[in-house]
Amino acid sequence: ILFKVFSYDNGPDFVCEGLFRIVNDDGLIGYATTEGQIVIVPQYKCAYPFAKNKAKVSCDCKRISEDNHQIWYSDDWIYINKDGSICETPY
Repeated sequence: ILFKVFSYDNGPDFVCEGLFRIVNDDGLIGYATTEGQIVIVPQYKCAYPFAKNKAKVSCDCKRISEDNHQIWYSDDWIYINKDGSICETPY
């Protein structure tokens, strides 16, 4: 087993722009390619899929369960690009 795939809508995460979310044993989220290469090591408490080469992530967020799904709240969202560096603007 290379890694655990992030669960989304009762199934494995979907691929967006060649990457999907993965999770470590502590529940932190990172990203991997469809070939199994980890490109961003799990380090975020909350992380959205990539869109327009950027992903919205947070190291300090709350996961709240609501109607069989989770909602993420954070005052500290940042945007990263596919090499994990922080982007100054969301899009």
